[in-house]
Amino acid sequence: MGKFLFKIVSFIPTNWNFDLLKNKMFVIMNLIFDIFLTISKKMMKNKEIVTVEKVRKIQMNIKVCVGSSCHLKGSYEVIQSLKKYIEDNKLEDKVELEASFCLGNCSKGVSMQIDGEPIQNANPDTIEDIFNERVMNKCQSF
Repeated sequence: MGKFLFKIVSFIPTNWNFDLLKNKMFVIMNLIFDIFLTISKKMMKNKEIVTVEKVRKIQMNIKVCVGSSCHLKGSYEVIQSLKKYIEDNKLEDKVELEASFCLGNCSKGVSMQIDGEPIQNANPDTIEDIFNERVMNKCQSF
């Protein structure tokens, strides 16, 4: 290792102007920085920068059980319907929809919670009424 390092150091001419070399390296580094900055600006031209004001402010949380019993009773269809209703009413930034494992009411249809309030016997046929009654009524006050 020492012999190899010695060969590299001995290759550098003794008459080099290291201040000039340092200045040239500084210019090269600035050029590289400018290139990356230009590329970044072009990439971000059509992108929206997220600010603190644009961060989602969740005001309601909906949990739907996806345990085996609720799954067999239609929890997947309930979740898909809720996603559609949330998007149709432009509530994505206010309502958070989560899948959850057992909410403790396995015998009473698809179990769900809206802001911690248990809702039982949800199914693809009743979810629209539940959404309008429990979610839309609360969201109008936001």
